[in-house]
Amino acid sequence: MKKHLIYTTLFCLISLLLSACSLSPIKTPHVSYYQLNTDNIASIAPHKQTKTTPYTLFISKPVANAGYDSRAMIYIIKPYQLRSYAYNQWVDTPANMIMDVLTDYLQQSNYFHAVTFPPSSSRSDFRLNTQIIMFQQEFLQPTSQFHLILQVTLINNKTQKVLTTRRFESIIDATGNDPYSGVLAANLAANKVGLEVTKFCTQFIR
Repeated sequence: MKKHLIYTTLFCLISLLLSACSLSPIKTPHVSYYQLNTDNIASIAPHKQTKTTPYTLFISKPVANAGYDSRAMIYIIKPYQLRSYAYNQWVDTPANMIMDVLTDYLQQSNYFHAVTFPPSSSRSDFRLNTQIIMFQQEFLQPTSQFHLILQVTLINNKTQKVLTTRRFESIIDATGNDPYSGVLAANLAANKVGLEVTKFCTQFIR
């Protein structure tokens, strides 16, 4: 009788514990998502054309080097070793976000009759191919920095000839050593490169 009572009591206790576990929500780590914005688009104003040309420009989707082709936020604490934050991510891949930044700046330049991008299949006079060489937060100094390298190639679509290729590099000091500081620096770096690429394209085609 005593054994039966003990078993019954243990069974009830286990049932209560399992029931409590099933009712309690399982806490999962909160993931933060970040984006690139053209916050400094006003900086294009001094370089805006007063008269639009008849040229059209197609921006190909950027190609990203291995390691920068996902939404992971990449950082390094020593050269050549890429790491990613566990609970912080970009809202989209660097390639898509950089393309949006370049499109905004080139459209706001008022130089081209039209600036198109995938999936558009419209004919264009020029094509801008881009490659993300580096897109990372670096902890190599007392305060972190964001390092962006973008290679661009301008092509004449009518002749299919490469007109010019150039690399743009931006290293921006972050305000701290955390992911959000890296995001703020990344936005400054992307806007700086967006403006430089726009000036480069319009001046070269001119």
